[in-house]
Formats: sequence, structure tokens, C-alpha cells
Amino acid sequence: MQHRLACLLALCLQVHLCFAQQGSRHQFVLTNENDNYTLTYTDRYYSNGIFLRYTQAGGFREAQKGSITIEAGQKIFTPYTFNTEYRKTLDRPFTGLLYLRALRTQMKGSRLMQWGMTAGVVGEKAFGKEVQRWHHRTWGLKYPYGWQKQLKTGVGANLEGSMVQPVVHLGSKAFGMRLNSFAQAAAGSLQVQGCSGLQLCVGKTNKVGTSALHDSRVGAASNKALREWFLFYEPQAIAQWYNATLQGTMGQRCKQYFTTRPERMVYQQRLGMVYAPKCWTVLLAYAHKSKEATTMLAKENWGTVSVGYRW
Repeated sequence: MQHRLACLLALCLQVHLCFAQQGSRHQFVLTNENDNYTLTYTDRYYSNGIFLRYTQAGGFREAQKGSITIEAGQKIFTPYTFNTEYRKTLDRPFTGLLYLRALRTQMKGSRLMQWGMTAGVVGEKAFGKEVQRWHHRTWGLKYPYGWQKQLKTGVGANLEGSMVQPVVHLGSKAFGMRLNSFAQAAAGSLQVQGCSGLQLCVGKTNKVGTSALHDSRVGAASNKALREWFLFYEPQAIAQWYNATLQGTMGQRCKQYFTTRPERMVYQQRLGMVYAPKCWTVLLAYAHKSKEATTMLAKENWGTVSVGYRW
């Protein structure tokens, strides 16, 4: 009996060490973005976003390197005044965006490369009206009128890609500063845009290939050296030519609906913190963005709360 127990304990220890060496192979991340997290309680423009993301190390075949990600999400957009249905008082359309995204991530030398596709629905069938009215009714907030003027239902898809390039690292593994540059591009019937920016991280940070900020901890060895805690600042410039949440999807006739033109250049800043021990990731951030449309009356702000678990 004692011999069997000793064999069982040895087997459990061997399995544990095997997983410790291989690291986490799966990750779920739940993210919520809302302008009320900024404590302004304005409830306008980018009003709410909720996303569920699953990442698996390797791919569909065990021997593949990198990772694959599947993400489902919804975004809700309203004008400056969300309790009006008069066309002349709208400065951006009421609309939702419901989407499904598939991405492939891989390291190319020191660069983190990502590419994939997004398919989504804009307008009535994105259920922005239903979700926002349910949320306001549940929490006793003002009833949001105006959704009768939301965009017409449209379906679209995008091809997209991004790259993160390390620039400089100062300090030690225990504490330091890491500067990365990044670029992103998307083209399709939902969005045509490109952006570039910088990521400044201060604290205990990992390289881009094993950093929680880029969802690249999956597949890396889970040990104390990979645990992270840091502050980050992320300014970026966005050049946009088409935006379905402002204009409707390509090919639609939207004369009876309010639409507007996107600003060609948009600037965004994000400030936040990341805490990522062995299995968990917590990210909190504040974002500030310049006017996204030519008719918008003001700039916009929102907060992000994100929690992930790896195994």
C-alpha cells in the first residue's frame, strides 16, 4: 500500500513538473470598457464594450509555434446626448457592433506579429439598443431614447495585422523600463485604418514574447521570473479612411439614417497598470481619444477592466 502511494505521489509530482516546464497552454480573458469607469457619468460616444477572448498556445496542431486567439465582443456607440431622437441633435450615430475575430500570433525574431480576420454586424442586429436599455433599467439610470435612429443592419468583414517591435530596455529583470513601438492596420467593409504608436512600460516587465500586455504569456514557462507588475503609457496616431460605426457598412444606402464622416487623423492615449502573477492577469486602464468624427462635439474618454486566467 505504501509503495503504491509513493508511486502515485511521484507520478503527480512528475506531471506537475512537466506542466511547470511547458507553461500555460490556454487562456480566457474577459474585458469590459465603459465611459462610466472615468467617473464622469456622461454615457456618450463609446459607451460600452464587452469582450471574451480565448487563446491557445501553438495552434490546431500541437507542433505549431505561436498561438491562436478567438474573440467575441460587442461595442455600443451613442451621440453626445443619448436621450434624443432628433436628427439635428445627433453628432454621431446610435449603433452597436457585434463581432467575431480570429487571430494568429507568432514571434519573428524579436518582433511579435499578429494577423487575422474579423466578421461583424453593425446596426439593429448588433443589439446595442437592447443591451444599453437593459443595463440602464437594471441600474436605475436614465432611459436612453434615440435608438429609433440607429444605423441600418449591415454585415462586414476585415483583414487585419499588427506588429510590436522592442526598442530599448533599461534596468534589471526585477525593475526597469521597456519601450516598444507598434503598428496596426485593418482593411475591409467594417473599417479601413492604420495606426502606429509607442508603449512605455515601467516596473517588472517581460519581453514582448512573454508579456501579459500582449497576451503572449500563453505557451511560456510559468515560473516566478515571468511574473509581472508594471505601469504603461501608450500614445498612438490613427489614420482612418472608413468606419462602419459612423458611415454604415460599405454598399449600404443610409439616406434615412444619420451618418457622418470620420476624421482622417485621430489621436489616442492610454494609461494603465498590469499585474500578472503565475496564472492570472489583471489590467486597468484609462483612455483618452480625440474626435473620431467630423461632427462630434467633444473628445471621449473611457476606462478598461480586464481579467484573464491561464492554465
